[in-house]
Amino acid sequence: SLLVAAEQPPHLKAIVPAYVNNDFYLNAYPGGNPQMVPRPIYASMMLAINALPPLPDTRGEWIKAWEHKLEHNSSWLLPILRHPRDGAYWEPSSIRGPRLKDIRCPTYVIGGWHDTNLSEPFRVFSGIDPDVPRKLLMGPYMHLSPWTGVPGPQVHHMHEMVRWFDQFLKGEETGIVNEPPIRLFVRQHDSPAIRREVDAGLWRFEAEWPPSRTETASYYLRPGGILATSSGDERESDSFSYDASAGLTTLGLITAFAQDLGLPLDQRSEEAKSLVYTTASLDDDLELTGVPKAVLFVSSSAIEANFVARLCDLAPDGSSLLVSKGMLNAAHRNSNQNPERLEPGSVYKLEFDLDAMSYVFPAGHRIRLLIASSDFPLVWPTPHAAVNTIHLGPEALSHIEFPIVGDQSPPLPTPIFAELPPFAAENDSAEAPTWEIVHDLIDESVEMRMTFQEVIAVRDGTKLTNSFAAHARTSLMDPANASVQTSLTADLINPTLTTRSYAQTNVRATKNAFHTTVSLELEVNGQPHFRRCWKETTPRHLA
Repeated sequence: SLLVAAEQPPHLKAIVPAYVNNDFYLNAYPGGNPQMVPRPIYASMMLAINALPPLPDTRGEWIKAWEHKLEHNSSWLLPILRHPRDGAYWEPSSIRGPRLKDIRCPTYVIGGWHDTNLSEPFRVFSGIDPDVPRKLLMGPYMHLSPWTGVPGPQVHHMHEMVRWFDQFLKGEETGIVNEPPIRLFVRQHDSPAIRREVDAGLWRFEAEWPPSRTETASYYLRPGGILATSSGDERESDSFSYDASAGLTTLGLITAFAQDLGLPLDQRSEEAKSLVYTTASLDDDLELTGVPKAVLFVSSSAIEANFVARLCDLAPDGSSLLVSKGMLNAAHRNSNQNPERLEPGSVYKLEFDLDAMSYVFPAGHRIRLLIASSDFPLVWPTPHAAVNTIHLGPEALSHIEFPIVGDQSPPLPTPIFAELPPFAAENDSAEAPTWEIVHDLIDESVEMRMTFQEVIAVRDGTKLTNSFAAHARTSLMDPANASVQTSLTADLINPTLTTRSYAQTNVRATKNAFHTTVSLELEVNGQPHFRRCWKETTPRHLA
């Protein structure tokens, strides 16, 4: 939608991009770090699915089309690993920065707080010229349609789409252009869980993003694990040993694959791998709506180090709910185009955004900030063992900037959604997913193993079953020693043909390279039909 709209074709009258990604470099390299599990899963999925045959036709044209597909099919992961720096390779697929101004047709953006593309809908909405009709619906969902997605509450987003298209395709006055442009779900506290039927919170209209009533407040990292609104004059620092397994409970790995689980678990298990800073108990509710920003003064004993900030709601019962996260590979502190190695022991200022958020911290709770150097297995661990340090002042005042939002004055009306249509019960024959963490005490490694499946009824008796598997490993003694293996088995069954497509992606990291092996095997009616293998070593330089 965005790529076409930016070309300004005269007959394109309106778009509704949902769960959108507009910056493909940052999506593949969050904070300058290459994705570890999601990208290989996606690459295996696309390689296997792109090898499947078209639906047969009576003229036999489908056979030629299938041969063409097989001849030109390739792994989507290999070119990503070849381009670890931002630049010309990423521009054609990204609509970011000034290019968003090229979108001149009415645009209604849909996003979800638990989607992997969390901040992107706000970037798209904010980047489009205000004189272009634009809307944003931000709900509590994973990568699932708002009218069936979890966590709920579900809403009839299709009704909103019809109103949008009727307005700009038919010229009907639906009233949608007269409403405030943003329908925002404001989250409230929930107990951490891998899956929830409904998120606590409420729907609200907003007139702009970020809200004009936002006040930015700096909370300073202080000695003794304190997070406070006042800075100190202590010349202090806190150091921690880099643990490559930090991030295991963040999850989120399969929320981009239309699965209904993968929410963050209790973050207390991350605290032993992190520096921890906590506010005093809140006297009143505190709403943060916007984009928090971390400003950290750091040093490392290594030439490369990642810094991950996790913002949590610490409840009186001790449970810790992750509400926002951000990261930056310090080698990318000045540029994603030209990363620079760190000088061990030198102090550097890092500034990076956390994920957009709209969340109310309840009175009696505390805000907790975790600082670690890994987000395994979302991104590859940086390859150098390190002791990393956060400097606290007075010349190096590490802090986090909170977007504090008060009540609307005067308040806008409450959004009203159309009644949801009845949905027929789905015949869900997919196997139950598995998700395991294994700590090998002998070789000091941590592994993540997961499987999940989706069953899709296509049409005319045709069924597609996609079976995913992923296995990621990192060494606790040598973070350069890490690996990931992903696979997809796609079984396509129709009345005349049974096809099984199996794609596997293996990536083994060393300190200086990624070693990748990709294979594709195809069976037709139980007999071998096609096989191909790719092997490639990609230099690894500060990414």
